Amino acid sequence: MKPSIKNELNVHESMDKILQDVQRTILQTNEIERFAVFSREKTIRPRPYHLSHLFLDNHMEQEAASESIQTKTASPALADMPPALSYGGDLDVKAGAQTLQDALTEAAKTTNGLTYIVNSENELTQSYAQLKEDAERVLTGLRALGLKPGDPVFFQFSSNHAMVTAFWACVLGGFVPTLVSAAPTYREMNASVKKLHHAWHLLEHPLILTDDSLIDEVQGLALLWHTDKLRVAAVEPMLSLERDIEAYPASPDDSVFFILTSGSTGMPKCVEHSHRSVLANVKGTVAANQFTQEDVSLDWMPLDHIGGIVMFHLVNVYTGCEQVRARTDDFIAQPLRWLDWMDRYRATKTWAPNFAFAMINDYEKDISSGSWDLSAMTCMINGAEAVVPKTIHRFLHLLAPHGLKGDVIRPAFGMSEISSAVVFSFAIERGSNL
Repeated sequence: MKPSIKNELNVHESMDKILQDVQRTILQTNEIERFAVFSREKTIRPRPYHLSHLFLDNHMEQEAASESIQTKTASPALADMPPALSYGGDLDVKAGAQTLQDALTEAAKTTNGLTYIVNSENELTQSYAQLKEDAERVLTGLRALGLKPGDPVFFQFSSNHAMVTAFWACVLGGFVPTLVSAAPTYREMNASVKKLHHAWHLLEHPLILTDDSLIDEVQGLALLWHTDKLRVAAVEPMLSLERDIEAYPASPDDSVFFILTSGSTGMPKCVEHSHRSVLANVKGTVAANQFTQEDVSLDWMPLDHIGGIVMFHLVNVYTGCEQVRARTDDFIAQPLRWLDWMDRYRATKTWAPNFAFAMINDYEKDISSGSWDLSAMTCMINGAEAVVPKTIHRFLHLLAPHGLKGDVIRPAFGMSEISSAVVFSFAIERGSNL
């Protein structure tokens, strides 16, 4: 026998043994009802697999369906098969608001709005009606600066209140804000400032909109970047201007904001979203999670994150519910504040990446001796990074004595390019397996 043929046979025998071992292991797992074990050679573009390729009964059902429509193929085409195990139902995107301007107008008819947690002792409230009026005042200021519909605007904010107001001013004016997190310092060319510089050049030197606390530092970028093209303005002085109630007549396909994503290269790329794409995601999120105007939303994730701006802030405006906005730095400094906020505001929904749940788990002794009422919480979305079942089960176990229900965690998957989460799983309950 030639060595190459012998080696190939050994590889196949080894693979058969591996498959047998895998099958034997799965058979010993009671939670798994059905499975299929198979192998294939690595290809540049592997063929797609459907359930009917793996399970006989699915194959027979598909063949029967094919015959009923006089499709006499030996193996049903993928195009004729259900595309997924889970289907969320049809979404009527033509119902409800067609632009974010419409969404804000409808929210302004309610008595709800936003609560901004400034620090441990101070908060600022802003009804949706007041948000619309404040945005109209800022719109006056932005138009006075010469901005025209379609112009990009670069965001650098430390204040959630200023950033939210500026965002809606841009929406009303047809300007396109680029949501970028503030740099830790603007006095040196660190990684954050380099990314800001790259994005600012990418957008051809747009106006940088900021708040009073950052304006001096942001203006200093002109010297650091060796440019005379830097334009910077603060939002707060514009809040005293007269309102401009003539909003730009936006259409669903108009650009509404850019958001930066680093991808795998480390250099930011601008992801462009339209009113239509954002609202399709918003409506799907509302339908999948049954969010309503009666919710009390809590979010400490930054607004320059696609989840923070779309999955929570814009979803909340669309439903017209109460929303509480906390500062990211306040959570990082003291993670148990998340529980304090849930209790104080009787929050019904919140979200965070998996790392935040892990941070809470590190305070087991404090949780055991502490006192919170978390019974109002009905939905805690876990997204933006891999969901670790062990972390979530531990989190639910630790907080059960404080009234947190065992079915509130909802893993989600999405990307900046698709306006945040597009897949929401069934809830994870205490003791369940993923």
